Formats: sequence, structure tokens, C-alpha cells
Amino acid sequence: MEMPEKDEQKIGSLKHCKDYLVAQFLVDWRKICDCIKRFILNQPAEPNLKPASLYQEFSTHWITIVTNCAVLAGVVALRLIVPSFVSMGPLFVVVCIIPALVINRRWGTIAAIVCTVIMSLMRIFLDIEPFQALMFLWNVIMRFLFFETYVVLFDYFRRQASALPPTDG
Repeated sequence: MEMPEKDEQKIGSLKHCKDYLVAQFLVDWRKICDCIKRFILNQPAEPNLKPASLYQEFSTHWITIVTNCAVLAGVVALRLIVPSFVSMGPLFVVVCIIPALVINRRWGTIAAIVCTVIMSLMRIFLDIEPFQALMFLWNVIMRFLFFETYVVLFDYFRRQASALPPTDG
């Protein structure tokens, strides 16, 4: 049984459409990869070439770190007060971006790890979500990626701002 001429034309046009969509996807994917590469490789350099130790950074920025810990304690206290259906993600993000903006990405990542652990454990101990090992691991990884995305983004903003020439006035 042979296919009528119209059906062959439809199949041919569908194949052409599919090939076009795949090609367009690959072009768009390449543009996204190039944009990410430019974002990562074109970051301005830090003012000091040798990174300072954690102790030196802590002794320099201890007020920021203590303030950030106080903000984190406030967010945890707020999490205990408000109902479980209210999202505290944006407030935990603030705790992650403060050190990324003021100090550097290293301290922002430390804050992201602390926020991830605290947020995940609170959701289990407050009976917001049941404990299942794989689900817990998945949630921890996704929360960390969520927080670390903001850390990287705001560290990029900090680097761009520090690379600007100083203005008078």
C-alpha cells in the first residue's frame, strides 16, 4: 500500500521542520554556552593576586560575618514563628549574598552551605517534609545550587563594581 502524494509531502515537511528545530536549538545552545564562557572568563581580576587566608579575611571582616550570623539567627527565628507554607528562601538568599557582596565568593559559599544545611534540617525537624534519604539529598543539592547561583551572581557584581574607576563626588 503506497502513501498518497499529500501524506508524503506532510512527512517531508515534518522532517524538514524537525531538522530546522534541532538546528535552531543547537545554534541557541551555542549562543548560551558562549555567553556563559564570556561571563566566566571575562571577570575582572581581584586586586590582590595571592588570596588571603580565612583568618585574615575573618579578622578584616568580622563585623560583617557577625552581622550575617545575626541575620541568619533572625531568619531561623522567623522560620519558627511563621506557618510552614510561607517560603523563607528569599530571606536565606539575603544571608548568602551579604558575604558575597562585601567579602568574596569564598565566604558567600560558606554561607550557602550553612543556609542549605540549616534550611534542610529545619524542614525535617519542624515536620514540614518527611525524611527520606534520597529526597533529602536531592533537596540539599538543589538548595545549595539555588543559593550558590546567587552567590556567584553577586560576586560577579562585586567584581564589576570594584573594577570601575573611582568617581569624584
